[in-house]
Parts: sequence; structure tokens; C-alpha cells
Amino acid sequence: MRLGFSPLVAPVTRIEGAGGAIPDGSFDGIVMTSTNAVRGLNDISEAMKSLPVLCVGERTADAARKAGFHRAQSAGGDARHLVGALVGRFQPGTRILYLAGSVRKPDMEEGLRRHGIQCETVETYHAIPETEWPSALLAGIKTCDAVLHYSRAAAEAFLAVASGSGFDPTGNSIHHLCLSEDVAEPLRRAGVFLIKVAPTPDEDALFLLLHDAQRP
Repeated sequence: MRLGFSPLVAPVTRIEGAGGAIPDGSFDGIVMTSTNAVRGLNDISEAMKSLPVLCVGERTADAARKAGFHRAQSAGGDARHLVGALVGRFQPGTRILYLAGSVRKPDMEEGLRRHGIQCETVETYHAIPETEWPSALLAGIKTCDAVLHYSRAAAEAFLAVASGSGFDPTGNSIHHLCLSEDVAEPLRRAGVFLIKVAPTPDEDALFLLLHDAQRP
């Protein structure tokens, strides 16, 4: 609203806690790649909350801080930047706790292990795909100027629920604004043509694209 746009929330997944248990032993740091990572966490010790936490973006870092992880900070807007930040900060042989969803790309785990960092993954949430939007919500979506896509998984889920709702995103004038090229890839593959990618993978850069996406 601060930028003069009226947001419409169109869920593509629903989030449920996965109840993953934290392994025994000590950790040198924590990594989170989603704001949902802190859901379903129970009985987290103050010692655990005092560890350095590197997050995929400022929104995730803010969610972590609100959950009590006092040293959470953003280390970039995608997994590649995050792995680079972790490798630069932690030595080979250190032990990192990765709080993740049950469905994820292997980039984080493979990247850390490739550099000799022990990655212990705990699944804290499930992202359950929606199947269709209610008719009133679908009508609102069709009049939107733009859709914001924050992750590749969300873009793929958008395409799936759009199909289930009888909505073809390739045949309209809605702009699709993506946090990165990786996010945009499934949309391009599906034939969506009004796509813009943020110059840097952060929300401020994504929001700047909104002004070029207004319908006349």
C-alpha cells in the first residue's frame, strides 16, 4: 500500500509444520532459506537461538528474529549467495543446521558439503499445493497489473493452481515480476511472455519493477 498499489493475496500453497527434531550435539550456525523455516519449531534452547543465523533474504531474517533467533541476518537473495556467505564465514569441518521444507532443491546441502561443511537438515514445514482458487479470487487475479514471484517453487505452484482454476497466464496482459532468473524459468517454459526479473535478488529491487507494470 505504501507504493500506491492494492495487494491481492492468492495462496498457491498452504504451510503445515513438519515436526522435524533437532539432532543432538552442538552447531556452529544455522541457515534458513524461507520465512516458513521457523514454523513448527518447539523447545528451541536459548543457546540454539543465540547462534549466528544466515538467511536467504531480509524477510526470512526478520521472521527468524521475531522467532527469537537474535543473531539472524540476511546473506543475499538466493541459495548461491547464501552458500557463498556460509563458506566465507565457516571453516571446513564446522556443523551447520539447515531448517528447510520437505520439498526443496539440493543446492544448499550440496554446496556446503562440497566445501567440507557438515550440513544437518531438519524439515520444519510442508508446502501443500493448492488445487484451485475460489471464483471471486480468480476474478480479482485477472484484473491485476502484476504477479510477484519470490521463489521457483512458488512460480511452479502458481502455474499449477492457475491451470486447476481454468486460468491461462500466457494469454493475458498481467506482468510477472520475478526475484531471479531461476524463479522466472518455469514461467518462461510455460509460455508466459510478460516477465521481468529484478536486477538484484531482493524485495526492494522487485518492488521497483512494479512501476513499469501498471496497465494504462
